[in-house]
Amino acid sequence: MKRNCPKCNKEILYKRKNGYNLANKHNSSCNDCRMKCLHLSNKVAREKQDYKRNSHIGKCIECGKEFIGPECKKCCSDACSRDHNYYVDDPIVKKARTLGGCITFGKGKTEFLTKLITNSLNKECKYCNNILTINNISLDHIIPFNTISNRKDKQISRELNVRDNLQIICKKCNQRKGNLPENEFIILLDFLKQHPILNDFVLNKLSQSNLFWRSKYRK
Repeated sequence: MKRNCPKCNKEILYKRKNGYNLANKHNSSCNDCRMKCLHLSNKVAREKQDYKRNSHIGKCIECGKEFIGPECKKCCSDACSRDHNYYVDDPIVKKARTLGGCITFGKGKTEFLTKLITNSLNKECKYCNNILTINNISLDHIIPFNTISNRKDKQISRELNVRDNLQIICKKCNQRKGNLPENEFIILLDFLKQHPILNDFVLNKLSQSNLFWRSKYRK
């Protein structure tokens, strides 16, 4: 059912609920008018310093503006709270958050990944002996998921996204390893060391196939 807003004369669409016309029952204004009234009431209360309807006057920890709201609220808007939660000065913590975005780990994920990254930086990679830096590290599962359907399965993801199954290696080795278990990947590397002609060819093919699989999975 349709009716017009009494303030801005905007057409509002109401749904029927249990055969009753909600448009006749609710003679209220539209959502835009209600939000404008709320903003104006906040502004008037701030100018008159009348905070009887809400006694707490907060100061935004991100932009420094004063706002009216509950005591638990720290930021004046959702944009400021989003910037405050995701803006990090420490590059290791920032890298830990980006790497942890692809796994479901639970509480303490960022703290665990920051410790894992700090312990593995400036050390040699487990598979290729390259020095690990903040730009070339990647998060790897020692026991892989093997298939895309296993990644979507909650029970399998809980079993594999654990502390003992996660390690930090370089991006190239993570692309080459793909869905191979650790013991099979080490056997393959030992075999390729004995055949240097096949080494570059096979490793390049492995990295290209795994990159194609990951791009297909992300889509």
